[in-house]
Amino acid sequence: MGFMSLTKITSIACELINIKTDKSFPGVRVLAPKKYPFIVDIRELLRKELGIEADLSILIKDPWLVDLSLSRFSQSLEKGKAPKYSGKTLFEEVASFYLSLVIAKTLGIRVSEKIVEAEIRRAEEFLRKESFNDLVELGKKLNIKVLNRTESFPWYVDTATNKVTNRVLTIAIPLGSYLKNVVGSDEPELELQNSFLKKGLVYLDRRRFELLLIESIKKKIKNVLNELPGLDPNDEIAVKAKSLTSKYLKDYGSPASLEEIIEKTPPCIQNIINKAKQNGLKSLKLEEGLLIANFFASIREMPLLRDFFNNDEKINDFMRLVSIVRKTGPYIPTCSKLKELGLCPKECSEKTPFHAYIKNIKSKSP
Repeated sequence: MGFMSLTKITSIACELINIKTDKSFPGVRVLAPKKYPFIVDIRELLRKELGIEADLSILIKDPWLVDLSLSRFSQSLEKGKAPKYSGKTLFEEVASFYLSLVIAKTLGIRVSEKIVEAEIRRAEEFLRKESFNDLVELGKKLNIKVLNRTESFPWYVDTATNKVTNRVLTIAIPLGSYLKNVVGSDEPELELQNSFLKKGLVYLDRRRFELLLIESIKKKIKNVLNELPGLDPNDEIAVKAKSLTSKYLKDYGSPASLEEIIEKTPPCIQNIINKAKQNGLKSLKLEEGLLIANFFASIREMPLLRDFFNNDEKINDFMRLVSIVRKTGPYIPTCSKLKELGLCPKECSEKTPFHAYIKNIKSKSP
């Protein structure tokens, strides 16, 4: 049996899996793994459906799957988000996801971080549109125990009338399961001190439940990456992938530092960062904090900024600004607006600081 036959048979088997119903939630269809390929163990899938022991090496031999994976890899780097669908079938989608991570791991930690972030953003776009039942199902796939409990909590007090307005929450997570998924998170809204806790259960609204799922997805994809093998750096696929990375950033595969990024930023960003380095984040005005939060979110280098200021006394306040930026999407004012705000120390003849940054990257590339 040729490999393309294997691909076809496995694709049919996967599609059949996708239409089964979950007996624990009568009438609820199993969450489509095509949206969330990280919940599929591809080795187990091949073993279960075809009765053979196989690993990723069998996928790498298929030129079509390799091309799909390189396309997914390239678009993830270019747009900062993995494509909605890379293949027509479930098998192609899952295979391209895994092979894209294998390629990223081969090229080093910085590329891997970019690809993981791109996959997280893709998953986030899907889950924002899911029904509540599908969110619960996704939580189960991620080993989050979700309970359907109703509890009322004081939410607002009218000081004029002393009337208390309560808030009713219906999503409950056992404390142990909750902590397991938020440990190491930089999302302030998921801090236990900002949550509703009662009798060992953490109660959430839908928005915070989505944030919890996103944190769990981050851990899941990173764990998948850590368990995958890399390719030989001289492998033809690795060489082709490395040539793709050079289109977007010089020395993309090498570790980056905040200083390397700052060298390429325009004067307005450099001034704010240098001010924070000298006097701490507390010295920044709100508009300065918002500008660097939006800028580093737009170039997808927020982890570098966060790690650099990790011991700053105001890091939690700054990360709350970052949380707002994540919800609304990065927005960078035009240079003319920055001049009005007194944040433009030097003319750089560009539309926005982001455009100036991209121009600097290109000018310093060989």
